Amino acid sequence: RVGKPTFALVRPPSHHATRYRGMGGCLIGNVALAGFFALEELGAGSVVGILDIDAHHGNGIAHLVQAEERIRYVSIHERRGGGGMQRPEYDPRSPDESDKGPKSNLKNIELEKGSDWASGY
Repeated sequence: RVGKPTFALVRPPSHHATRYRGMGGCLIGNVALAGFFALEELGAGSVVGILDIDAHHGNGIAHLVQAEERIRYVSIHERRGGGGMQRPEYDPRSPDESDKGPKSNLKNIELEKGSDWASGY
């Protein structure tokens, strides 16, 4: 069955919760779970995209979806080591823009501290 394109604006994304551990105030990776549920409901040929815009990298979502090539995950976050919000306990993997995951379905876009629309991100 083919569904119509759908958009959900969700906050909080629980993007730090991994399969075995809650982190950063996130207990369950609800957005990742919703992605897996959508794949199950829509069946073969379906693809889910998750866009996560936050000061921190969504290590939990990346951990949960990295082995499922039908889920594409993009994390737009502050560059680690920029003196801002990134903290190593949230993501000991320290992903950078070259980290695409084992199925090449992850995309990390790092922004400099203080980036905003007016300054061209």
